[in-house]
Formats: sequence, structure tokens, C-alpha cells
Amino acid sequence: MRQFALGILAGLGLSLVALSALGYVLASSVYEPAYRRMVEAKPMLEDALALLESSEVEGMLSSYRELCSAIPKAEAAAEAYSKAYPALVKLSGLAQEMYEVSHSRQYNEMIAALEKVAEAASELKPLLAAAGLTDLYALVDSASMAAEFMREAQRASEAAAEGSKLLESMPPEELKAQVEALKRMAEELPPSKLEGIVQAARVNVREALAVVERAERHPPGQLKLLLAAAGAAGIALSAVSVAVARHSMGLQ
Repeated sequence: MRQFALGILAGLGLSLVALSALGYVLASSVYEPAYRRMVEAKPMLEDALALLESSEVEGMLSSYRELCSAIPKAEAAAEAYSKAYPALVKLSGLAQEMYEVSHSRQYNEMIAALEKVAEAASELKPLLAAAGLTDLYALVDSASMAAEFMREAQRASEAAAEGSKLLESMPPEELKAQVEALKRMAEELPPSKLEGIVQAARVNVREALAVVERAERHPPGQLKLLLAAAGAAGIALSAVSVAVARHSMGLQ
């Protein structure tokens, strides 16, 4: 009976050695590389969590909610734009005519002539003042004012021409299509669903960080040291069992 018990102890010791050796191999080939990857990924996980919990993401969610809530107004605006489009096209034609006139050679020559007259007239002011004819200052300044007015008309026609190009690039059908696409997006991804996705991502990243932090408390070196100690204990147990068994056999 004693020999049987010693055999069991020796077997347990050998099993402990085998399991420790297997654990050591797994710790070296599986756990240690995984541990390194987790530790390397920790800064990225921390950055991801910081971004997900940032005011920028909250602002994005808020803006998306506002955008989705504004879709009915956008639909109404697109409909109004469609009705007003023919009149806008007519105005666009007038704007183009205004641009062509205000940028013609004759128009620019007139501006240049008025500016020369204004320059010459400004030199007459001292003579008018000496003659006591200051009431004529307004007449002298009119050439300069006319030139500036024509310059302003040129700039206004340029702005109107840009508006005409925008009008051409956005026909009512295209605007309605864009609003409809936005509406479909809001239906497929309502604000509540997007907020749920972000919240789930936050939870997942927090859980991943918790796993990494738990792993950091058990580095591979520490685990391998424990396994080596367990293996040594198994060897010692087997050796003691064998020694005791031999001693018992010698006594018999």
C-alpha cells in the first residue's frame, strides 16, 4: 500500500513536470507574443478611447442629430428652389449680360477716361478755391465718383456671374437628389443608432484596455518563473517519492 501511494506521488510529480513544461512552451510561443502585441496596442487603445470620449465626437453626434432634424426644412427648401429656378435662370441671363457689358473694351475705356478727368479736375481745386468757386467741388468730384461707381458695377457683375455658375451647377433635380440621399442616410443610420455604435465602441475599447491591464499584471517572465518553479517542485516530488520507495525496499 505504501509503495502504491509513493507511486501515485511520483506520477503526480512527473505530471506536474510535464504540465509545467507544456505551460512553459505555451507561455513562450503563444502568451509572450500575444502579451507584446497587447502592450504595443495599449497606446492606440488609449488614443481611441480618448477620441471616442472627446468633445469632438460629442459635437459630431450633436451635429448629426441637428442635420437629420433639418431634413424636412431641406426638403421644403429644395421644393421652393425648384419652383423659383426658372425666374433665377432669367436673372442669371441678365447677370451674364451685365458682366459682358461691364467688362467690355468700351466700358473699361470709359472708366479710364473718367479717372483721367478726375485726376485733372483734382488739380483744378486750388484754382477754384482761389477764385472762390468752391461750390464747383461737387462737379469736379463727380468724375471720380462716376469712375468708382462703374468699378463697383464691375465687381457686382463678377459676383452675379459667380452666382450664375453656381445656379448652373445645381439644377433642382440634383438638389432634390442630394436631399433624398441625405434622407435615406438618416433612415438607415438614425442618430440613435449612430450614438449606439459609438457607445458600443467605447465599451469594447474599455474592455480591451482592461484585458491589457490584467495581462500587464502577469508578464510572461513572471508566468514562466512560476511554471519553472512548478516543474522544479514536480521533479522534487518525484525524486523524493523514488528515494522513499527505494529506502523502503532496502529496509525490507
